[in-house]
Amino acid sequence: MPRPTRTVRERPPQQKPQNGGFLDDSSDDEPIQQPAPAVMKETPNAVESRNSHTTNEGDQALMQLDRQVNKENEEEEDVAFRPVSYLETVGISKQDINKLAINGYTTVDAIAYATKRDLLKINGISENKVERILKEAMKICPHGFETATTYHQRRATLIQLSTGSAELDKLLQGGIETGSITEIFGEFRTGKTQLMHQLAVTCQLPIDMGGGEGRCIWIDTENTFRPERIVQISQRYNLNPKEALDNIAVAQAPNTDVQLSYLQEAAAMMAAQRYALVCIDSATAL
Repeated sequence: MPRPTRTVRERPPQQKPQNGGFLDDSSDDEPIQQPAPAVMKETPNAVESRNSHTTNEGDQALMQLDRQVNKENEEEEDVAFRPVSYLETVGISKQDINKLAINGYTTVDAIAYATKRDLLKINGISENKVERILKEAMKICPHGFETATTYHQRRATLIQLSTGSAELDKLLQGGIETGSITEIFGEFRTGKTQLMHQLAVTCQLPIDMGGGEGRCIWIDTENTFRPERIVQISQRYNLNPKEALDNIAVAQAPNTDVQLSYLQEAAAMMAAQRYALVCIDSATAL
């Protein structure tokens, strides 16, 4: 699915680490001491072997620094979800990672919050492997007690999506809150699906315009999704209708089993790209 161009505002460039992401050049400036006259000169093969060894050490140091810089960049970006493939960086085999992904564990967060009993149900992963996987996942996604001040600061960064109605946004204290589940209920033909279409477009807007700068996932259980409404609403916000449609992933769920599989697939999609909203219309129809 193409990456949004106009509907998603580009993030400002991140600051580089203090060392600029480069190795310290001071060690390279040291002069090479000439061998004393009384010492036998090294053979070309010995010099080549020593240079190769030094180069390998430099490459390893550079790779280690790159990993450290990447880790710092990820912390600065405040990544919401990490794909399960991230476990490969901490020594988990690719085969075990594939088994986890096939069984619906597409993010490290899903593994960190899973029980040992559930992970043991995966064929081909022993108890020792499960304990190690859980241990590494907990290191990557730590959770536990924290101060109310820290929790308050984290909630202050939550994004709220505008419903397109100033009065409704006021009642909701700013709009639909991301990172949480919002249930919309009411009688037949009261505008529930219309509101979903509205949010599917506003979530693509810049944050300063009440959007989330992300895509939308729509799981349709009642065949109520209408792309024509998306075109009309996008024109209201001066968006490119085609780009607005391309930023919405739609899937029809005929039964609950398919619906649950779509939710697992949606988790993998959100870990790979930025999605601001998941719409299920409706969750109780099946």
